[in-house]
Amino acid sequence: MNRLFAKLFLAFWITTIAVVTITVIVTTQVNRSRSDDTLHTYFERTQSAYAQAASSILDSEGLDELSLWMAELHGPGGVDGRLQLLDDSGEAVFGTPPAQDIRLALAGRKAQVGPPRKLKGVFFDPLYGPAGERYWFVSDMRGSKRLGALPHVPAMRGFLFTVAIVVSSLVCLILARYLATPIRRLQAATAEIAAGNYKVRVNLRQRRDELGDLGRDFDRMAEQLERLDAAQHQLIRDVSHELRSPLARLQIALGLA
Repeated sequence: MNRLFAKLFLAFWITTIAVVTITVIVTTQVNRSRSDDTLHTYFERTQSAYAQAASSILDSEGLDELSLWMAELHGPGGVDGRLQLLDDSGEAVFGTPPAQDIRLALAGRKAQVGPPRKLKGVFFDPLYGPAGERYWFVSDMRGSKRLGALPHVPAMRGFLFTVAIVVSSLVCLILARYLATPIRRLQAATAEIAAGNYKVRVNLRQRRDELGDLGRDFDRMAEQLERLDAAQHQLIRDVSHELRSPLARLQIALGLA
């Protein structure tokens, strides 16, 4: 009967794990997609506002003032991310050099015309100086604290998967035991009946399912067998008593003859 218990447990457990795993994967992917869309919208709006301010400063006060303004933005409590001003070839006009992929996104354009290649988490806005020279105001949000504050999806998925395994194991263990225990009792009671013990009962009256019906039918069968066995023994005793008296008289008669 342990085989039945193992089969029930594995069937319930595997099914539960499959359902929970699919649910966790779908949920995390949906949440991650929503988070990415929300952050992209936020960064895009922020980039647009900074780019408009930078364009205004460049037109009215020049590169030196723009450099000071951008340095202030990178100070304590400043912008969330990295802002840079690059030329058409992808080189920094001032400040630290850009990341390699950002520089290549600008330098790799054909004849240095058209928009740069899109990079996830990086936003490009063109600025034009007083003489018509073009610059690129670049916001690199890949190091944003907002991104770091998001839960790490693989770690969260692993935690949820572990919890799902533990909880589903306990639930499936209880469910398998709930189904296998009455069957074990029926098996043991059947063995007792086969050995001649008609007083055995499985006592499944508290259950209101098919196994409970089977247990009650088994108990009625055992009661009927017990009554038949008792009646059989009583009949044998009565017949033995009725036969014993004539035999005794015959023996006495033979002894006197």
